[in-house]
Amino acid sequence: MMDCLIPFYPEIYEKVVEKIKLIDLKLDVHLMEYLLRLEDINFEEIHYHDLTNIVDKISKMIGYEDYNKKLKEILTVFNHQIMIEFFKEIQELPTRFLFPMLKYQDFKDSFDKNRYLNLREESIVKSARSKHNNNLLRISELLDLPTMTGHTPRHTLASHLLNNDQITEDNIRILMGHSDINTTKIYLQEKHGYGASHQIMKRFLESNFGN
Repeated sequence: MMDCLIPFYPEIYEKVVEKIKLIDLKLDVHLMEYLLRLEDINFEEIHYHDLTNIVDKISKMIGYEDYNKKLKEILTVFNHQIMIEFFKEIQELPTRFLFPMLKYQDFKDSFDKNRYLNLREESIVKSARSKHNNNLLRISELLDLPTMTGHTPRHTLASHLLNNDQITEDNIRILMGHSDINTTKIYLQEKHGYGASHQIMKRFLESNFGN
């Protein structure tokens, strides 16, 4: 789970890794004995990456298999503590959604006066849109999908509606928020293959699967 979240919050993860030191861990006496065998080790300064490097070096040494196994157990405890702190940090963030939450209070004046957004409000929306697109980009890369943007759901919706004979182009225009039907037609043709290819697919589906 944490591995999936780290790409979205790399700065927070690194901050937690730097924050937690070996001395902060709750280890049983048996594991502490193995740590005390390490020479010139400062419990107050050792971080997760430091211990990982030590384990990597010992893993290459012959005859230290059991010792290395115990150090890896300590790494597991280390990683568990990092995970706990990492999730705590995320939970304290003001926004924990794919699309950042917009507060009504920030736009109350415009809503009450039924006017267009001012520069400050537009800046808030622009920042939220940018974060949203960045999140979608990370998801696309993480799942090896074609790049998604905030327009992707609109394209998906229009595609589904286009294949429904009970939905008219004007219905789609209204849902898309277009004032001109010609804008919608261009949108459908360019984004959703509206035209010859759509008609061919429609005939294929009707001839093979009926209405």
